[in-house]
Amino acid sequence: MPITVRPTTPDIAIARTISRNTTPPTERAASILTWVADEHVVCAATLGWWLWCRRKSEPQRLASDHLLVTALAASLVPHLLKSAFDQERPDRLTVVGHLHGIPISGRAKDAFASGHAIQVGAIGSAASRLPPGERRMVRALGPV
Repeated sequence: MPITVRPTTPDIAIARTISRNTTPPTERAASILTWVADEHVVCAATLGWWLWCRRKSEPQRLASDHLLVTALAASLVPHLLKSAFDQERPDRLTVVGHLHGIPISGRAKDAFASGHAIQVGAIGSAASRLPPGERRMVRALGPV
């Protein structure tokens, strides 16, 4: 039986503020950023990076191995946590945003854990093994 986690007062306040102030262009931009941080996109990009690094130096190959394993694990963990926890998505608690064009996201009880947040944190951390230029590039994209 899943553990139910209720949205906090700040969760609800933030969702309502976003709902009241979102415009169609803002929603389109957020939709693109959300898609870019999707686990499938992150894993595909990481796999591409891993393949590209196969002919690089050993430290780069090892760093790309670490990055790929981290991306795959970070994709799995949210699914495991979502099966153990039920938290209603804040956008389900307001109708105002839907009137402004915000679509209803995902399954109602899948707010915790945030797959996007876990992906960004894990990849940002794993980037510490990359050469400085590549590390900065990955971390610059992290807030996406």
